[in-house]
Amino acid sequence: MRRDGRRPGRAGGARPARTGAARLPGARPGAREAEPCRGGSDAGVRRLGRAVRSRARRATGRDGAGAAIVSDGAAGLTLVSGDGIRLVGRLPEPLQGNATGAGDALTAALAAGLAEGVPTGRDAWAETLRTGVAWSAAAVLQPVAGAVDPADVARLLPRVEIEEIA
Repeated sequence: MRRDGRRPGRAGGARPARTGAARLPGARPGAREAEPCRGGSDAGVRRLGRAVRSRARRATGRDGAGAAIVSDGAAGLTLVSGDGIRLVGRLPEPLQGNATGAGDALTAALAAGLAEGVPTGRDAWAETLRTGVAWSAAAVLQPVAGAVDPADVARLLPRVEIEEIA
């Protein structure tokens, strides 16, 4: 709080803009919830799915199709949605470079996608995951943290492999 009682970053006390990300009944898994999910462990993925559904219910007061995405570095991203979709997205081979900023690029990709609406169905979640992998991988290729070259994203998108977890 500032001395005048207003929160920082809000000009004249204006309300913050609401985006798709702000309306998403999702979950940011804690380390304990996410750890068993790494590597696609079936029991861990089921446990994470229960946590997503529980947090979506608490956030909205109803069952929601929230989702959690867990990054496992070069091993890729695991997505578990509250409606039972379980996917892993990765490149066929790890990239060499600077991983600083890859998580920020992933977050930016997800926020940009959610601004267009919350994905529904397997294909929409797969595309969200594919975009997240491509953006974060493109950040690894940059010598400066936080930069993403759109040409790298375009080149990487078709290389992202999406696999369903049973």
